[in-house]
Amino acid sequence: MPFPSPRRLVQALAAPLLAAAALSAQAAPVSVAVSGFSFTPGGGYGVDAAENSGTLLDVLFSSAGFGGSSFSLATAGAAYTFDVGSVQLREANAHGGIRAAETDGLGVLATLTFASPFAAPLAFQFTGDAVAGSVSDSWVDLTLSWTPIEWVLADGAVLGIALNALEFTTQQTLTQTATVTLLQAAPVITVPVDNGPTGGTAGTGAAAVPEPSAWLLALTALGALGLSRRRRG
Repeated sequence: MPFPSPRRLVQALAAPLLAAAALSAQAAPVSVAVSGFSFTPGGGYGVDAAENSGTLLDVLFSSAGFGGSSFSLATAGAAYTFDVGSVQLREANAHGGIRAAETDGLGVLATLTFASPFAAPLAFQFTGDAVAGSVSDSWVDLTLSWTPIEWVLADGAVLGIALNALEFTTQQTLTQTATVTLLQAAPVITVPVDNGPTGGTAGTGAAAVPEPSAWLLALTALGALGLSRRRRG
């Protein structure tokens, strides 16, 4: 039986490696671990000693119940939402409810700390808008809004991190949540796949380098076939 040409032998050995590479072309899921969350209220929040002449808006910010969250995002557009704390509007309705002097200094700094896929605290600056007047009617009394953050990972994947806006229409407690979205999966780099002796290309495969064990197996097989040919000669 004639010994196959080196070109055909390499193609035969490379075929399973290319097939394995094609199967691994899908980007790996992004593992996310959030380890902490905290609020830092602005100077306009607090409890006044005398409500009829006070300048502080009584709002309680809490993240005491948050113990962290871990999850994975596999495809672009996948998102995960989790609770990180609560905000309670406690302003008394006496003396007209929210006074005009209590509507300033209402910014809030919220910090979400990640352990994976990067280790860093992300700061969200909340804008607080309060409306002077009663807190027992159906009108909006306090709104906390934010600007979402996009974070580009080392492999090219992009995460969107956002906190939900809060809108209070009376004395009430609202849950603060965070949402992490995989806006863009890590790009998969492809290389041409040899189509055989004609020299054309049949498509693309992942540009992943096979594991050393795969190359060792291929070289071992090549050596064994060469030795067999010599013995038959």
